[in-house]
Amino acid sequence: MKKETENMWAAAKAWGVAKRAEAEKAFSSSLDDLNSTYEAAKAKAKAAGKDASRTLDPKWEEVKRKLAAVKSAGADSWEKARDGLSKAYEDFKKEVSSGS
Repeated sequence: MKKETENMWAAAKAWGVAKRAEAEKAFSSSLDDLNSTYEAAKAKAKAAGKDASRTLDPKWEEVKRKLAAVKSAGADSWEKARDGLSKAYEDFKKEVSSGS
């Protein structure tokens, strides 16, 4: 019975690590896409005579900090870090979409 429990725990842990890696890869990919949109929004704002950097840059830095936190989070804090990244990502996405 103990061996079965150990095997089950190892399988669950491996599944969790695989899902975490998959999620981190998806986050990074989404941020790469958003970075392109971010750069386009900054260029568009600059062409219109606006300084989008003042509002967008700090928010973009926050998203990057949150991604780093997700990547370095331990098992006990990963979900909280993931939720923080999701919120920062959505806030930034709204800001970029609004055309700052």
